[in-house]
Amino acid sequence: MPELPEVENIRRELDGSLRNKEILDCKVLRASVIKNTDASYFEQVMQNNVIEGFARRGKYLLGSLSTGHMLIVHLGMTGQLYLSNEGTAMKKHTHVIWKLSGGEEMRFTDVRRFGGIHLLDNHDISCLPGLRKMGPEPLDPSFGPNDFLALFEKKRSGAIKRWLLDQSFIAGIGNIYADESLFAAGIYPGRDISTLTKKEKRKLYDSILSVLRQAIAEGGSSINDYINARGQKGGFQESHKVYGKENVPCVICGTPLSSCKIAGRTTTYCRHCQK
Repeated sequence: MPELPEVENIRRELDGSLRNKEILDCKVLRASVIKNTDASYFEQVMQNNVIEGFARRGKYLLGSLSTGHMLIVHLGMTGQLYLSNEGTAMKKHTHVIWKLSGGEEMRFTDVRRFGGIHLLDNHDISCLPGLRKMGPEPLDPSFGPNDFLALFEKKRSGAIKRWLLDQSFIAGIGNIYADESLFAAGIYPGRDISTLTKKEKRKLYDSILSVLRQAIAEGGSSINDYINARGQKGGFQESHKVYGKENVPCVICGTPLSSCKIAGRTTTYCRHCQK
């Protein structure tokens, strides 16, 4: 599933390329991907609208339109939102096409169809439970170490990885960046949060920011389906230290990496370096 770094890379490209572009036409090829309205109304609203920009909240893309509507896209497990020249062959699982001024098209594909698109009549994203309950953005300049420490006051117990995956605790982190951040911080993913010291929490805060920033700079992680808005794969998978590397020697101590299930997710860690 695309996580914060992948969605942020898509956002940056779409915002830079599509700001003030007119939507000349829109075709919904699979109505079920439009979650809160019918496909014909969606197409009607899109036509001749102008894209004012793209923002991100957690793993969601938020597109502002000149009519005051907001386009909300979640990529699910296999979703892709990318730009293509008009006339380029469509991928098999293309579900929505926006024809844009300037000769490009924006296309939404999703093989497994766990993603989806919402259309709001205004910018009140609180009408969607996943956004209304979402925790703070880790890379928000106003979110400092003391704010991170304060999150733990609301959570008394449970594995730290479980809470990092909880979007109401902190936004945008999934399996990849939970594993990588916990390794960078030297914290065992199954460690109960009640046992973490203030120093360890601060180190985890620093590690989360460092890992996310590096991942964004390297274009995100392309494990299976992820591509950016220009159809290119990310490069951060080459920098993974633990994710998906069970039995591979730890880059720090050489111990073969271990694996277990936490919060239903495969978790890879070093039993020597992470305590």
